[in-house]
Amino acid sequence: FEDRTKLTSFSNCSEFHTFLDQTRIITEQLTFKEKEAEIKRAPQSNRITLLTKSFGRGTDFKVMDEMVRNNGGPHVIQTFVTLELSEEIQIKGRTARQGGDGSYSMVLIDQELEKFGITNEDIQLAQENENLYTMIDQSRNEKFAEEYQQIAERVCSAKDVHENGMKFLQALQTNNLYQVKKDLLSYNLGPASKTMKIAVCVDATGSMSSLLEKTKQRIREMFKRIRHILQENGHDPSSFLIQLVAYRNYNAPANELLLYSGWQNDPTVLDKWLSTVTPDYGWGNEAVEVALQFVHEDQNVNEVIVIGDAGPNSREDTDYKRVNGGRQWKGTAFETPVYFDVELQKLKYRGLKTNSFYLMDHAKAAFENMANVTGGSCKRLDIDSANGAEQLTGMISKAVLNVCGGDALVQAYDAKFTHIS
Repeated sequence: FEDRTKLTSFSNCSEFHTFLDQTRIITEQLTFKEKEAEIKRAPQSNRITLLTKSFGRGTDFKVMDEMVRNNGGPHVIQTFVTLELSEEIQIKGRTARQGGDGSYSMVLIDQELEKFGITNEDIQLAQENENLYTMIDQSRNEKFAEEYQQIAERVCSAKDVHENGMKFLQALQTNNLYQVKKDLLSYNLGPASKTMKIAVCVDATGSMSSLLEKTKQRIREMFKRIRHILQENGHDPSSFLIQLVAYRNYNAPANELLLYSGWQNDPTVLDKWLSTVTPDYGWGNEAVEVALQFVHEDQNVNEVIVIGDAGPNSREDTDYKRVNGGRQWKGTAFETPVYFDVELQKLKYRGLKTNSFYLMDHAKAAFENMANVTGGSCKRLDIDSANGAEQLTGMISKAVLNVCGGDALVQAYDAKFTHIS
């Protein structure tokens, strides 16, 4: 299993209860001696062992049971797609060891393939063409190449932060008080006389891994540009706060359906918070409604941005998914159903504009409706294009600047940054 949470969810499901008496579980929480004992017992007949992926590399399952040897050896089932092929090869290598027999298969949940950009239509077509694994492998390799590039860009960003820190240290050592004061003021902006609050609601389901990663990658650049334009045009560069809100769907546990950061003017804090959000729990139309309800509860929010690749749940979607998503809502913050049409009208009556950015064409109508009802704007975001990260940066930066100072600041941004690609 990919992690302990998914292993536990599987072992606790009603369909597996029949096999619990012959099942053992190995996770990182066991002591060294307990792990050794369970690993020795694992390749015995009539035994099922559930393990997390950390045991897929270097664990030696020695088959001493003659019945297992005579029936083809141990069978390994992998329940997730690894980002790196080398990890998959290691997991396969836990069976058929040292010339012995063994077998291997992969059993996957279609919704979990969303993070590789694989849709149900892709799966169906690949099954018809009998090249399902080839399609998954190709998508995995493309995802790995993309994430490698993003990591390289984050390293460059970290290098810039490091070099600025070294320059500050040098200014301290050489008693360059002018530079020290300048740096301290830029790092520690005081409270503004009037602060605009912008809530950025992001679809955090499996298909949105590119968006989340590029937001992490570009959050510092967004703040840098917004502050630059504000300061250059006579505005307080600390006059805005951003809150990130991540929404999923009703197949998520209550504590993972909606996640949110604090209100921040510090990109470092938002970057760290984003690093804790893992794309997961997609299910058709998504629970935009819970994000809008959360935003509405803060009476000081000035504008809303929604970014996603699927429209909101209809009333029928919400009722069905709450019952059939495998989760219990009683006693949670989501005990009472929330409906998108109700939440959208609340924003309209309050005069709270919602700027919506959709990633897939099938979400266009829903996102346009969201913007039209509240008086906001709607645009398509091609996040996976060569210019996707720059487009994301511009969209959020200009939305923030528009709240803080209107069209003049947006035009100033365009004049300064639209040539960047």
